[in-house]
Amino acid sequence: MRKALVVYILVLAVVIALCAALPAAAQEEAGEKAQEKVQEKSREKASSGGDTFKALAPVDIQLFKWLVGEWEGWSKSPMGETTDYMMYEMDLAGQFLVLHYKSAFGGMGVFSGRAYVTVLEDGTLAGFWVDSRRTMSRGKGSVDEDAMTMEWGDEAGVYRRITEKVDENTFTIKSTMIGPEEMQMEAVSEMKRLK
Repeated sequence: MRKALVVYILVLAVVIALCAALPAAAQEEAGEKAQEKVQEKSREKASSGGDTFKALAPVDIQLFKWLVGEWEGWSKSPMGETTDYMMYEMDLAGQFLVLHYKSAFGGMGVFSGRAYVTVLEDGTLAGFWVDSRRTMSRGKGSVDEDAMTMEWGDEAGVYRRITEKVDENTFTIKSTMIGPEEMQMEAVSEMKRLK
């Protein structure tokens, strides 16, 4: 009788385990079928060209292409003279011109920043600037064959920067900072190509 009770308990345990496992297996199978349907619909849309993400062609601005590389130079302003380093690259599948900037203020340390600039559908430029002073600015501007004008704005004021190609290995920057109460400061820079 004891043996029969043990067999009965084992059979009961197996039946309970099966009852618990079957709905879970059915749910798993239903989940897999639903996932297969979603993937199939995605493949159908992709093959038909509907509702798919289409990659944008890389930005095709000659000045952007020319700026790509490493540059070294100087800047002069009422605050003094700095030694500057810039590296431009195209990033994010060619959608953004990225500027990596470092400037040494003799005895005052190194200032660094990044700019991301792209062209909008209407041909104007848009960008973001971030730097080692925790500045985050939005920019807008324009570009032609040999010059780019960007205007960056934040709580400190407006910073206008005109980058102009001088020759194949040189560009200049004319900067104007318009701060609180229309206080204005100007700077000039010259950069020479390293690579």
